Amino acid sequence: MRLAKRTSTALLVIAAIAAAMFGGTTAAMAQNVPIGPNQFFIGQVTGSHANAVIHMVCPGPSSPGQTGHPASGQNVSVTQSSATTDGFTGSLANSIVVSFTSPATAQVITLKYYDAPAAIPTSFVLPCAGTGKVSYNPNPTSPTAKPDVVTVTFINIAA
Repeated sequence: MRLAKRTSTALLVIAAIAAAMFGGTTAAMAQNVPIGPNQFFIGQVTGSHANAVIHMVCPGPSSPGQTGHPASGQNVSVTQSSATTDGFTGSLANSIVVSFTSPATAQVITLKYYDAPAAIPTSFVLPCAGTGKVSYNPNPTSPTAKPDVVTVTFINIAA
């Protein structure tokens, strides 16, 4: 009985020491959940799925069709969801390709983990004002995959 009690106490002490030493690592690993097949998800722009905004830096007052560059400090991410109305990775996906509607060229960011924001590059060329769509597309795709779309409002902060 005494040996069992000492063993239990020793295990608790070892667990406490390990938690103190590796607690930050364990917490960081919990945040790096890989994107995988057959998962529901929602896209986010700087933490918002609804009423999302991308702040733009465009010289002078915005005019129709004018483009510029996103301000720094903005990001995109995906988070897991349980709602069947959201995006679905399908049977094959292990990443989400985020694509921005743009008059120029395809501008994409690839996400491999949930809740791991990726910066929107300030080199992207996007509308200075108005609304647009950011698409979150499962990759590789499959017949069961379903993208998620976030409607964004572009706001020129330089005007």
